Amino acid sequence: MTETIDLNQFSEEDPSSPAARGLAKLHEAWDAGAERASCTTTEAIMVALALCDRAYLPDGLVDAPAGLLWFRLDDSQRRAIQLFGLEMSKGGVGPRFSATSGPASK
Repeated sequence: MTETIDLNQFSEEDPSSPAARGLAKLHEAWDAGAERASCTTTEAIMVALALCDRAYLPDGLVDAPAGLLWFRLDDSQRRAIQLFGLEMSKGGVGPRFSATSGPASK
């Protein structure tokens, strides 16, 4: 007996959505701060590189070269960093950012 899967029940994922999720994780981690951010190891690397802040890295990676950290990311995480940089070059997004660096005071 062969089982079949009805592919009509699945929707095709937008290719940009993994990068969009990464971008959302960047915003979430920045808002939370390094001490309270909840990230996987590769998410922490992505956040640390995007924010230029090694405080987001796990202890074992704090002294790792940036190139090695970049190598551990997947393409969508690298794209999220690019999108974040683009947002920042345009003055940030919404009330989450202040005119200076970092999250706006709440």
